[in-house]
Amino acid sequence: MGLFKKLGRQAEQFKQDMQSAAKETTDQDGKTYYCKRCEETFAGPSEQCPECNSTDIEIVT
Repeated sequence: MGLFKKLGRQAEQFKQDMQSAAKETTDQDGKTYYCKRCEETFAGPSEQCPECNSTDIEIVT
């Protein structure tokens, strides 16, 4: 029985971590931006990627 309880807690923690990560990569309008050069996703309207400074950006959400 303890095994299932532990797995349930781990699954819930994973779900919360993924929700938190999703919020970090979206801006106030709920948009996520994707850099085609370095394949990084990021939040916020930007003319260039914060990682590689490329201007080859697209909105994915």
